[in-house]
Amino acid sequence: MLAIRGGKVLTITGGTIDEGTVLINEGKIVDVGADVEVPRGAEVIDASGKVVMPGLVEAHCHIGIYEETIGWAGSDGNEGPTPRRHR
Repeated sequence: MLAIRGGKVLTITGGTIDEGTVLINEGKIVDVGADVEVPRGAEVIDASGKVVMPGLVEAHCHIGIYEETIGWAGSDGNEGPTPRRHR
């Protein structure tokens, strides 16, 4: 059991919950709210000052794979099926 507590929780249907809790069991969200009871023995992550978006899956991200300062050699964000030629 995992509880993410204290962050600003942006829900899809329930609006924004300041200092909310997201409770996760076996990889699935089981509760979200301001007054979620955290079971004894659960791992707790303090998300104070952070934004929590339960259920959001970011399917397209370049963070960590696009090194702008390296130039063409670090341009791994949108690689195609064939290598590009650089002169």
